[in-house]
Amino acid sequence: QVYSYLKSDGPAQEEQILELEKGVQQTAGKDAHLPPGYQAHLGLLYLNTGRTNQALAAWEQEKKQFPESAPYIDYLVGNLKKNGI
Repeated sequence: QVYSYLKSDGPAQEEQILELEKGVQQTAGKDAHLPPGYQAHLGLLYLNTGRTNQALAAWEQEKKQFPESAPYIDYLVGNLKKNGI
């Protein structure tokens, strides 16, 4: 999903969101974990489609699962606040 997004030849952002959300739901019912960056990328897609609150929630989940991502997530949130979003 990330590769397709960066190459801009993959599915539209809405389709990517649906696929990534499906992955979140599949792991929620199991004792499985999402890989690092999964929620961060989903948050980026949410932000690009105007869903700021969902982006922030996804980024918080990323921080919760992977505390080492906190500096990057805090950077993203700080940029949002700096830009008045």
